[in-house]
Amino acid sequence: MTLITEETLDNTLDNITALDEEGLSELFSDYFARQPFLMTYIMTTTESLANDSARNDLVFMLLLTMECFYSFDKTIPLVTEEQIEEEENKQLEVLEKFEKITDEDEQEAMAMSLVSSQVHLFEYLGDIMNGGEEDDSQSNFNDDDAGAAFGSMKLVTDLLTKAIDYK
Repeated sequence: MTLITEETLDNTLDNITALDEEGLSELFSDYFARQPFLMTYIMTTTESLANDSARNDLVFMLLLTMECFYSFDKTIPLVTEEQIEEEENKQLEVLEKFEKITDEDEQEAMAMSLVSSQVHLFEYLGDIMNGGEEDDSQSNFNDDDAGAAFGSMKLVTDLLTKAIDYK
């Protein structure tokens, strides 16, 4: 399985933060051309977020994620609308099962299925959603927005991982 390492994440962060506004816009356009359905899916999620700062954070998280994956393989196959819908349905099924469980041990075991295999990436994305490593009072996301952002980014990472690994 293709895993994003801390080194990949650090290099990608360096590359993205070195870009000016025009460079970020070009990067965004490039990924929109490569993965229009994934990009549209996330952009739809951003529209539901409570504030511009959260929307900007989610777009940054998306660019970071895309750049990490494309650093492995520049020719990732197109993720289709059908694949997105299928993955979304799988996530919803897991969440519905999770909500029905009352036993704490079972909840903990089920929660593990909600965790992305891209541990390093999601630790960093979690820091963004929490407002930073030190102080979660600076978060731009309310609880509902954080849940939507997490679920959307998990869907994107799961689908990109599959697209690379089953190419």
